[in-house]
Amino acid sequence: MRSVALKGLAARKVRAVLTALAVVIGVAMVSGTFILTDTMLKSFDGLFADSVAETDATIRGKQIVENSTSGGNVTIPASMLDKVREHFWSYFGEIF
Repeated sequence: MRSVALKGLAARKVRAVLTALAVVIGVAMVSGTFILTDTMLKSFDGLFADSVAETDATIRGKQIVENSTSGGNVTIPASMLDKVREHFWSYFGEIF
């Protein structure tokens, strides 16, 4: 059985080389895609982590569009933050 396979490879050397090259290129493209995907995910995770690194709390608006992940970046007045703090401590003050 091996001799038949080896004779077939020897008879069609160019075909065997091109097949091996196609396999190598295919494996390289699949592994490159995985590496690119992981690199992009890590970059986005780092960007989002850095954007809220010194944030203690965030307030998001009402979700207007279904399946939307962002509530928008809106600047709120400091008086609103004071109200949020008052409500927070009125609900959770006993725990802390």
